[in-house]
Amino acid sequence: MTVGDRALATLTFRGGGYTVLCGGSSIGVGALSSVGRPIEVSGALDLLGGRLLANTASTSRAFRPLRLRVGQLANEGAARFAVAGRDVTVAAGSVSLAGAEVPPVGGDLACGAGQLGAIPVPDTSPSPSDPASPSPSPSDSASPSPSPSRSPSPSRSPSAGTPTPTPTKTPSKGPSSTPTTGPPPPPDTTPPVVGAGFADRNTSQPIYVVNPKGVPCNGNGPTTTGVHVTVTDPDNGPQALHVTITFMVAGGTVITKPLAMSWGGKYFDVTLGPISSTLNAAGSVEADVVATDPAGNKATNHLYRLTWLDNCPIP
Repeated sequence: MTVGDRALATLTFRGGGYTVLCGGSSIGVGALSSVGRPIEVSGALDLLGGRLLANTASTSRAFRPLRLRVGQLANEGAARFAVAGRDVTVAAGSVSLAGAEVPPVGGDLACGAGQLGAIPVPDTSPSPSDPASPSPSPSDSASPSPSPSRSPSPSRSPSAGTPTPTPTKTPSKGPSSTPTTGPPPPPDTTPPVVGAGFADRNTSQPIYVVNPKGVPCNGNGPTTTGVHVTVTDPDNGPQALHVTITFMVAGGTVITKPLAMSWGGKYFDVTLGPISSTLNAAGSVEADVVATDPAGNKATNHLYRLTWLDNCPIP
């Protein structure tokens, strides 16, 4: 299925889950199935080009949320996400790329500037609670005030002023002490999850070592590349995690010290390079990633074939 550059297409599945195919997109449709009660609908798409938006929430209680797979991208439950090549944005829900959870960032999803097509944030305004919220207020005020003060007044008319303050003070003391109790939260024992990583320059686009004067061995470089890693944690936001990465070549030579990675809104990012020619290192670049949460739980992962380091060997 191919969509024209100035066109838009919507693919709706049983149960209400749907995808928006932005202008210029092309997809292949794989296996589709509907099983069980409530009905669970599954679908597989192959994004051949362009950008795709998806909302997997069902619109009927007879259906579970759509289970959608787009290449190596898959959701679990209701989710909203967008994908264009290796660029993945998750607005809400549980979505994984090659088995690694992609953290949601919220907000609307759109095809892009000047293009048709969007999936907005669902309307979650609490309209049913508006009429219900005022009702406790009059009943609370009416119950303690007229009932206790007027019932004893016929039998104790000489001292009617005495019992009046007693019922008004009783309800005010009970609620004030209730919220102060509660069990402490359980300790955080779950480590982060270090997922896949990639470099802006892959193994077919090398970076070049530099001599002691900082000159690239090929004369013009490039000597650096950005590296991006997916790291998630079920108990902590990404800003609370400490993530480091150490680079080496496939032969085992370590080419950097542990470098701190920074959260860029979608991945943890770092710049590799320049690398000194004095290390005598070249070849496929790998890395060890270590992620630590505030409770000290730690996770590691070894990443292969991120990029290629070229030391300009003499033929």
